[in-house]
Amino acid sequence: EYNMPGYLARALHGLGLLAGKKKQYDIARSYFEEALKVAETSDLYIADKIRTALNSLDESGLKRK
Repeated sequence: EYNMPGYLARALHGLGLLAGKKKQYDIARSYFEEALKVAETSDLYIADKIRTALNSLDESGLKRK
C-alpha cells in the first residue's frame, strides 16, 4: 500500500539473487526484470546492480530458453 519503490526494487533484487543461488535461473531473471522496471521508473541507484546481475546471467550462458 505504501509507495516505496526503493524497498521493492531491493527486495526483488535479493529474491533474484537467492533464486540464482538455487539455480532457478528463469525465476531469478523474472525477479531481476521486475526489479529493474521498478528501479528505472523511479530513477534509483540500484538499477546498475540489477543490470549487472542480469548481464551475469546472460554471460554465464544461462539465457532464457
